[in-house]
Formats: sequence, structure tokens, C-alpha cells
Amino acid sequence: MYGIEYIRDLVRWSRKTVLESNPELLLKGRINIREGDGWLGDEQHQYFAAIHVGAAASEIPSGLVSQLDYGGRLVVPVADQKDKPNKGQSLWVVDRDFLTGEITKTKHIPVRFVPLVKASSLQSLQVLSVLPDGHSSRSSVSSVTSAVESPESL
Repeated sequence: MYGIEYIRDLVRWSRKTVLESNPELLLKGRINIREGDGWLGDEQHQYFAAIHVGAAASEIPSGLVSQLDYGGRLVVPVADQKDKPNKGQSLWVVDRDFLTGEITKTKHIPVRFVPLVKASSLQSLQVLSVLPDGHSSRSSVSSVTSAVESPESL
């Protein structure tokens, strides 16, 4: 499983939590959590049988659709109005046909998620990270870079 998060503190917290509960998942590479742009997915490890997006996109991310394997499925919340992401969202399921590779998109139920932020829009953004353990940190995000993939980078 690959997880992508653009807030460095959340990447560190996620890795720490997994290490505390089941370190073998990280140490054996069964779970890989890195800093990056969720809109782009993980081109280093494509193609995926399943992709779940935990934030609402303004449109279905084409980068993620292109990373679906034949027979793969993408589940993504999407804003109902591209220019008004807080006016309503729906859960979309995108399937790549196992034989033909044809893409089908199906709109399902109404949902409510935080926005899926594009890294390109993070220029000089001030981020206040409030972690589930109650700690917080403020950082300036000027660009998104890949984090070191080893657990020692915590």
C-alpha cells in the first residue's frame, strides 16, 4: 500500500503511528507513506488494482486514472461544481475494463471530504498541522519534495 500526503508533519506522524502499532508493515515495505502530490499519484509504482483518494478533488484526477491497472478501480470524492468545491461533493468510481482498458466513470452518493490540494497551489502557503495526538506545528510550504523512504527518516 502506498500513501501520499503533502504535509510533512502528517507523513512523519503516520509513519510513527504505523511503527508503533505494527513496525513490520513499514520495515518490510508493505506500507509506504511518502510526501508528495496526491493529484499525481505515484508514478514510480504504477499500475494499481485499487486507488482510494481521501480528499475531494475539483475533478477526477487524470494522473490517477492513468495509473489504474486493467481491471483496476479508483474511488474518489469530487466537487459537484468545479469552481465551488464546498457546495457539494459526490463519490465517483472509475473503472478500467479488464480486457479492453476502457474507462468508465460512475457518480454515486453525496459525500463530504476536505479538499484535495494541488502541490502547485502551495506556493508560500502557511500550514498549521494539528496532529491526532494534540500536537501542532506551523510550517511554510514552498514546494513538495519526495521524503526519504526509510523508517529512520522519522
